[in-house]
Amino acid sequence: MYASSKLLVIYGQTSFYSLLMKNNVIEFLEEGGNILLMSSSFSTNAIWLDNNRVRFSVGDSSNNFKLNSWLGLNDDIRNKIGLSYQFGGKAKTVIGQSYKILNKNHKIFEGVEGYEVPLSATRYIGAYSEWSEEASVYIPENHFYKSEILAFNECKNGNLVDNIGGVYAIQPDSFSGVILSLGTEDWCLEKNQRNEVIFTISKNAIDFLVK
Repeated sequence: MYASSKLLVIYGQTSFYSLLMKNNVIEFLEEGGNILLMSSSFSTNAIWLDNNRVRFSVGDSSNNFKLNSWLGLNDDIRNKIGLSYQFGGKAKTVIGQSYKILNKNHKIFEGVEGYEVPLSATRYIGAYSEWSEEASVYIPENHFYKSEILAFNECKNGNLVDNIGGVYAIQPDSFSGVILSLGTEDWCLEKNQRNEVIFTISKNAIDFLVK
């Protein structure tokens, strides 16, 4: 199905996934396809199940049957790609948002000056990460083959726990493709794409993933 495809672009409020849609995304990644993700709500707790919109909460026993039906073989998509709004959240400040670049040498930042990426957005997806006092940086905490925070913004999730959302490059294993998350669907809004820095990163991201 994906033999001739190198890149899958997922953009927007992508909350509602059926089991087939979820499995197709995972299969594409596992077979070596790359994914460019521009969404803050991908893999949230809103899904399509039996042609109905269903919301579930982890730990809510009344919804376990819905959750188990959607997960199939108990494979939550967050365990496959490591990204969730729960690991990112709402930006701490609304005005003057910007990403702080952590890896300036990455190919997606070629031609970008400085260490700030101006971005107007309020919601971000992220990977579970912890602050390293030793290295003075955030480090992704997961089991993947490769996982790197390229740029980040400070966030709080629904229960006001500090998190970070941002630009992540994740490769689940040595044979799979790479999922590059730009953190938010607001990335593609006209007010952001008119900015030369964001336009440059967008072009570089596509070139990097179709190499």
